[in-house]
Amino acid sequence: MPIKQKPYRLSKSQTEALKTQLTKLINNKLIEPSNSPWSSPVVLVPKKNKDWRMCVDYRQLNNIT
Repeated sequence: MPIKQKPYRLSKSQTEALKTQLTKLINNKLIEPSNSPWSSPVVLVPKKNKDWRMCVDYRQLNNIT
């Protein structure tokens, strides 16, 4: 059974940090845009240096696998 979750709310600074990280990953051909109806939300975790680490919350997916 596929999982579809809504994205979590992010602050303006988190949204900008996420856009920057995603652009970098796309430009380096590490990820590509997708239009899939199935998704898991992104979580931004603060690093010690005040940057953000992008993680994906796969808990619902893990619960069914």
